[in-house]
Amino acid sequence: MIFLLCQDTKVPSGQRLILEEDFQFSTKANIVGAQYFISDWANQVGKMDGYYTWDAKLSYTWKGLKGFGKGLKGFVGVNNITNRKYAQYGVLDFLGQPNYYPSPERNFYGGISYAY
Repeated sequence: MIFLLCQDTKVPSGQRLILEEDFQFSTKANIVGAQYFISDWANQVGKMDGYYTWDAKLSYTWKGLKGFGKGLKGFVGVNNITNRKYAQYGVLDFLGQPNYYPSPERNFYGGISYAY
């Protein structure tokens, strides 16, 4: 039987906490089990290790501002809080040797959105 890049387990889980009426804090855990390499058609090479990441986001919504519709929202977040080094996928080269594509380490983002 052939499986292509199939994880044994993938479990996303999260919580959202309303701090005040307009503040919101959320976290998300991503747990991914071991998986086969791309181009390992016969699944003969060992699996890539599983990994986990943990993300968080804080947002604030300004509701009811005159002329701003349903709300203007500002948010900041961090992905991979634990700075885990992992590869989301890997491939086998023409000699059958595994090559990994590293995923982002800890990173930050922010922005503004508008709903009307």
